[in-house]
Amino acid sequence: MTSLAYRRWLGGVSFMVAALVVPTATALVGGCDETTGTDGFEDKDGVNDVPSPSKTDSTGPGFGGAGEGGGTTTGAPCIEPADCDDDDPCTNEDCVDEACVQTSKADDDNLCTEDTCDETGAVSHTPINAADTDPCTFDVCDPAEGVSHPTALPIFSEDFTDEQGWNVGTGWSIGPAAASADALNGGNDPGEDVSQSGDDIAGTVIGGLVTETTIGLLESPPIDVQTLAENEPVTLRYSRWLNTESSPEMIAAVLVGCGAADTPIWTSNGAVLDAPPTGTGWFQVRHDITAQANTCRAAAQPLRIGFALTHNGQATPDSGGWNIDEVQVVRVKVPADGDICTEDVCQPSQADPPVAEASHPTIFVDCDPLTGPKANP
Repeated sequence: MTSLAYRRWLGGVSFMVAALVVPTATALVGGCDETTGTDGFEDKDGVNDVPSPSKTDSTGPGFGGAGEGGGTTTGAPCIEPADCDDDDPCTNEDCVDEACVQTSKADDDNLCTEDTCDETGAVSHTPINAADTDPCTFDVCDPAEGVSHPTALPIFSEDFTDEQGWNVGTGWSIGPAAASADALNGGNDPGEDVSQSGDDIAGTVIGGLVTETTIGLLESPPIDVQTLAENEPVTLRYSRWLNTESSPEMIAAVLVGCGAADTPIWTSNGAVLDAPPTGTGWFQVRHDITAQANTCRAAAQPLRIGFALTHNGQATPDSGGWNIDEVQVVRVKVPADGDICTEDVCQPSQADPPVAEASHPTIFVDCDPLTGPKANP
């Protein structure tokens, strides 16, 4: 039998063990079960009742790092934007995902301005100088793209993918390119548009031959020319695949006018055969329409362009007629020379300062200025 003294001694030891061990175990269990410490903030590690990292004064890169299983922070840890104050009057402070993010107050997301901020936080946006001193280019700045120096500025542009309201006369249509067959002298329609991307084109009987004797006019929507400077050079350019019979059986024409396309600026005076192998296939044609555009500007009327075809129906078999793509009216530095067999090139002169000078090198081996090239360049 155990003595009373021994039992009293054992009870004392048990009490001491309980006093030493149980509170520690309770603290550990409490640390595992609770996610909020006595500081009122989330316990990040789930074990220790300590302030979360967002309560520290650290200005380092944040906690967790970029290693596996951790998050990448963009600045000092924070709870609210006030925690991110960097004493810089030229920055905006924010707290994103418990990390400080500072951005410039001066940045206006405009690539055409120089952004500055002084010591008081006053912001200014000064337009940049886009000039490149080249008389053959336009000095352009787009807020999203920045500075560029194109040699032509479109006033109107049409690739017929989402056509902009053309008047489509009898015999004309807008749709995917389609090859025709059995045309006179092989003058068939093309199977692809000029970009070979499946875009639409405009044409007379696309994919077939012109058999009608009544062909209407393909006329553009109104083109605003009021922003042109007086006598500023303007060029009409388009890609064509044209096949016609000899005049007067079939005559193709390009027209311009103010309010209505009613004045011819080019007519075919002979058979036209753009279809290979005799012709070049798709190629770009340019017409100087400076006078017409300036007339419309002075009259406060829109410019319109048109394409026409007359056919008396005597030839057998028939031809494919017009196929048109990539129509543009553009501002240029030197006017086109009206010769579809040459290229219109602008070169800076040797003067000081230099001025724009035009040259017109021949680009086709065998070409008639009135009907077009007869061989590949």
